[in-house]
Amino acid sequence: MQSQQREEFAKKAVDILKDEKVPYHVRYLVAEALGKLGDAAKPYVKDIANLVKDENLDPSVRFRAAEALGKLGDAAKPYVKDIANLLKDEKVFDYARFKAAEALGSLGNAAQPYVPVTLLFTYPPINAKRA
Repeated sequence: MQSQQREEFAKKAVDILKDEKVPYHVRYLVAEALGKLGDAAKPYVKDIANLVKDENLDPSVRFRAAEALGKLGDAAKPYVKDIANLLKDEKVFDYARFKAAEALGSLGNAAQPYVPVTLLFTYPPINAKRA
């Protein structure tokens, strides 16, 4: 896909993500695709971060949005706290929190203040009893 096509796709993808009438499983896949678009998705990091913050949204969409941010590097660093808040949210299922931890790990030094809580969601868990 050429650069212009990627940019057009990213814009359409964000429009789909923001449409609350679109089923969550479609939004989940669109969030995943945005993470794979690289530079074309960077103008939309704020929109993606808004999904991470939306506690009324299905957690699977939220963690895919967090994953997308993790793949967008420096452009996503202002939203590290939002990803960390998803990680700390005990109302979402553990896998969503684990994926938020992975996203934080992808953002380097910007995520450093959240290393202690991130370690709780490594796989296998560091605090798990060894046989």
